Amino acid sequence: MEEKTQEVIVETVDMANQVLKGIIENAVVTKDFLLSQIPDVIQQILLYNLVESFSLFILGLFIVIGVPIIVYKITEVAVEKTGDSGLYVFNMASILAIFGVACLNLTWLKIWLAPKLYLIEYAANLVK
Repeated sequence: MEEKTQEVIVETVDMANQVLKGIIENAVVTKDFLLSQIPDVIQQILLYNLVESFSLFILGLFIVIGVPIIVYKITEVAVEKTGDSGLYVFNMASILAIFGVACLNLTWLKIWLAPKLYLIEYAANLVK
């Protein structure tokens, strides 16, 4: 009975050792994979957020500069035809310009000038 118990214990310990050895080998492979892929992932995150932020910046810049000019030209034509002041339309353009200012985020500039700072803030936002 004791011999059988000893055999079972030895077999169990051997199986546990094999499982632990497999886990350790897989952990090393996983670590190597992560170490090789993390720089590429970080670069892709930076590039994506840079392009997204810059696109919104350009859209906001167009709204701030372009929309009032276009509305001014339309208002000028409407004033010539109708004789009204056209102040209402120009006020609406100003409201759109204020919306455009809200779109003017400078995240792209932070990514370009201080990418490590941006990554720290990005990681902090992920943790929140």
